[in-house]
Amino acid sequence: MIDPPPYSSGTLEREGIRPRMIMAIIITHCHADHDAGTFQKVMTGSRVSLITTPTIYKSFIRKYSALSGLSPAFLRHSHHYRPAIIGEPLIFQGATFHFSYTLHTIPCITFKVEWRRRSMVFTGDHMNNPAQIESLVKQVRCMKIQFLLFFCCFNVFRYWCLHT
Repeated sequence: MIDPPPYSSGTLEREGIRPRMIMAIIITHCHADHDAGTFQKVMTGSRVSLITTPTIYKSFIRKYSALSGLSPAFLRHSHHYRPAIIGEPLIFQGATFHFSYTLHTIPCITFKVEWRRRSMVFTGDHMNNPAQIESLVKQVRCMKIQFLLFFCCFNVFRYWCLHT
């Protein structure tokens, strides 16, 4: 499953899909509409694998520990964690996943999965505003210029201090 919404296990059961058939859940980010069903699923006792980046995983554990009053250690033992490392393929059930981050208000992943010479891309939530993306690009360029100016001035100052 990917980002199961709340009560998704009940919905699957009504559709004839047994909860134990779900072997893994990918969490793309820690907004409630994407991770609340995951929390419910791991609390049912079925030992699913959670697949996400270490950053998102830590947020998930911290968030649901605070909301539920359960200890982080208890939550970590309610499932099997499979870290999704950006830039490294993850093989699960014969499929190969390639994860990367996407623009969103909090850390959020997207992925491509390949299985038996077929592939698909899951984008999840992302910022799809060309004007805002261009603004970010300009800000990054400006920050790079500011950094280079600072670095040059710092080195000139350092040289002056060492040689005067």
